[in-house]
Amino acid sequence: MEVGITDRASAAVIAADAVAELLSRKPDLVIGIATGSTPLALYAELAARRTQGRLPGCARLTSFALDEYVGIDLGHPQSYHQVVAREWTAPLALRHDLVHVPSASAETLDTAGPRCEAAIRAAGGIDVRAALPDPDATDSARGRRRRDDLPFRAVPVALRRFGACTPG
Repeated sequence: MEVGITDRASAAVIAADAVAELLSRKPDLVIGIATGSTPLALYAELAARRTQGRLPGCARLTSFALDEYVGIDLGHPQSYHQVVAREWTAPLALRHDLVHVPSASAETLDTAGPRCEAAIRAAGGIDVRAALPDPDATDSARGRRRRDDLPFRAVPVALRRFGACTPG
């Protein structure tokens, strides 16, 4: 079946319906969460449903973020650690020990991908990837996790978020 969706709000409702259905059938769901601004409407829809009591319990939900900026301080407001905490973990009242965001510090960069892959395997694999389509987004979930340079079209987004973009 194909579904044509023309706006992000409609996509968020449809995706939240799917996540809620999966969560009701599998309380220990393992979900791959996209980062950046694309999925925020979905996360807000899920949070609203939780507040209204229309989302199955999330006590056993395990989440894996699929990206992190290389070299950004984990405390920076735009690091994915902080974005995930603010937009996903807190609004859904998730257990912090079940929410995983890869570390991309210079000291751990070479092992970040393999460690994340091992953690995903240990959790039984990702059951569903929660994301809304964005033709301009980078997609590290297509294949093995690896370090990628920002594509040219992502540079303006980085400039808007950080005010500067220094080549690494």
